[in-house]
Amino acid sequence: MKPEVTKRLVKKALTSRCNQKVAAIALSKKGDYIGSAVNSIRMLQMGGGKHAERELMKRFTGIKTIILGRVNKSGELLPIHPCSVCSEISKSLGITIISVWNENKFDLVRKPVIF
Repeated sequence: MKPEVTKRLVKKALTSRCNQKVAAIALSKKGDYIGSAVNSIRMLQMGGGKHAERELMKRFTGIKTIILGRVNKSGELLPIHPCSVCSEISKSLGITIISVWNENKFDLVRKPVIF
């Protein structure tokens, strides 16, 4: 994974107003940048919110891959997995979701996980 994609993901996630700062980046089949989104608060139900990856799937077409990441307030990548609903929607659309995080807090090597 290109380091600039990870940097863009972290920068975008830090703009989220949620406690759990999550961002997603959409890429085309050729790996070109399509768009990005962050999670957002939705007060219609307790614990409800708009998932970044689902927002990308609503807003853009031609997505082949979604890079998903969660950061703390310092900008360090944290573990994350897409929810079952987002996973099912992405599978039906032929989109691969890749979660990115640090293997441990002292290791800068990114570990992609494909769902």
